[in-house]
Amino acid sequence: MPWFRALLFMSALAPSFAFQSTVSLPELARSVSPSVVQITTRDQNGNFLGLGTGFVVAPDGLIATNFHVVEGAYAASVTLPNGDIYDAVFVADTDRRKDLALIKIKALSLQPAKLGDSDSIQIGQHVVTVGNPSGLAGSVSDGILSGVRQGVGMKILQITAPISPGSSGGPLLNDAGEVIGVTQATVAGQNLNLAVPVNYLKPLIKFLNPSQLATLAAFNAGALKSAATKPEKPKAGQLPSNTTLDGAWSATISDAKGSASWQFNLVQDSQGDVIGAYTTSLGGAGQIKGALRDSELVFELTQSTRDCAGVFKGTAKVEVDKAVGTYTGTDCQGDHGKGTLTMTRAGSSPQPASRPPSVQVVDGRADEMRGVRYVFVSAGKSLPARNEIVQLLTEGGLKTVADYRQADLLLYFAISKPTNQYSQQGELIVSDIVGQAFRPNAPSGWRRVWTYGDKVVKPSVTDEDIAKTFTKAFLNVFKHVNR
Repeated sequence: MPWFRALLFMSALAPSFAFQSTVSLPELARSVSPSVVQITTRDQNGNFLGLGTGFVVAPDGLIATNFHVVEGAYAASVTLPNGDIYDAVFVADTDRRKDLALIKIKALSLQPAKLGDSDSIQIGQHVVTVGNPSGLAGSVSDGILSGVRQGVGMKILQITAPISPGSSGGPLLNDAGEVIGVTQATVAGQNLNLAVPVNYLKPLIKFLNPSQLATLAAFNAGALKSAATKPEKPKAGQLPSNTTLDGAWSATISDAKGSASWQFNLVQDSQGDVIGAYTTSLGGAGQIKGALRDSELVFELTQSTRDCAGVFKGTAKVEVDKAVGTYTGTDCQGDHGKGTLTMTRAGSSPQPASRPPSVQVVDGRADEMRGVRYVFVSAGKSLPARNEIVQLLTEGGLKTVADYRQADLLLYFAISKPTNQYSQQGELIVSDIVGQAFRPNAPSGWRRVWTYGDKVVKPSVTDEDIAKTFTKAFLNVFKHVNR
C-alpha cells in the first residue's frame, strides 16, 4: 500500500523536523529561568496547601500563573530563582474560565519573560516548558505542539512536553524563548498535556487596574480551602460532623400490618434538612422529608401509592452508615401501630437488602436481555437522575423494583465530576458518565450484558438530561434484542 509506506516515511522524518530549534535547549533554559518563580500556598492556619509555578511579566513584581494555583488559598509565598522569598502576595486580576491569574509581589527590577504570539504557532513545532515539579525549581522539559483544541469558550494547546504537579502556571516557550502559553494540566494516564494560549493573558496585563489589588485572604473569602488533615475516628455510634444522609439507603420495616424492604434515595442540604423518595418491595412509593439534628433524624413519609395514600411519622438514631428508629401512621389498610425501621447505606453492609452483594461478574451478551421485565435501578446520589430513569423505563414497558433480588436486570448509572480533565478535543470534562446492565448468573454471580460511557463538556447539562440520554441508549438496545 503506497499510503502506508508514505506514512511510515513521514513518521520517520517527524522527530528530526519537529525538534529543530534556533537555539540549544540549555541556552533557552538559561534565558528564561530568571523569570520563573515558585508559588507556595497555605491555608488560614498556616498549613501547606500546594505548589505552583509562575513567571514574571513586568519588572515591578507582576507574575502570571494559573487561577487554580491560588484558588482557595489564604496566603502564599513567592520564591525567586535567586532564593529570595516574598510573603506578601496580592491578586491583581484573574480569568477563571481560562484558568489564568496575575499576582503581585513588592519587588523591583525583576526580569520579565518575553511574550510571543500564540496565534502564529504551528502544529508540530518544538516547545519547551520550565516549572517546579514537586518543588524541583527550574526543571526543563521539551516536546512538540501536537494540537490546538477548541474548549468551552476558549482554545487549548495540546503538547507532549510533560507537566508534573507543581509546574502548573509555568511558561510554555517557542524556540525563540518567547512565552506562547501557560502550562495548565495533564490528563491522567495519557501523554496529553495542556496549556492556555498566551494571547488570553495579554488583555489581563494591558487593562490591569493597580488600585484593585487584593490579598489572597480577601480574594478567596468564602471559598477558602483547608489543608487535608487526618480525621479523628468517631466514637462508637457517633456521627462524624461531615457525614450526611445523601445517597441510596436500604431499609427493612415491620409493623402491625406486616413487613417489607424499602429503597430510599435521600438528599441533605447544609442545614441538615432532608428530602427524597422511596419505593417498597410491595409496590408502594412516596416521598420523605425531615431534618437531621444531633444524630437524630425526624421524618415524615407521604405514601403516594394509587388508591392507598398514607402518612407516617417517626424518628431514627443515625450512626455511621446506619439508622434505627420507630414510626406510626395510617394508610388504606388502617392504623399500622408502632413500627420499627432499620436503614443501612447502600454498599455499607456485607449483604445490603436493596443492592447486590459483591459477587463475581463475568461478561455476557446484549441478547441476554431478551425477556427481561423487572429492573432494579442503582443511580448513586442523584435522585433526579434515578427518577428520570425509572420514568423512562416505565414508559418503555418495564417495571422497576425496590429489591434487586426480585429483578431480572440490574441497571447501574453513575455521574462523576472530574477535576481538570479534558477530552481528546481539549474540552473540559464536567461530568463523566458510566453505565452498565447486569443479568443474574446463578448461583451467585452477575453477567455484564451492556455497558455505556459518555463525557459531558457543557456545564448547563442537568443530571436529568444525562440520565435521559443514558436511558434512551439502553432502551434502544433493549428493544432491538426484544424485537
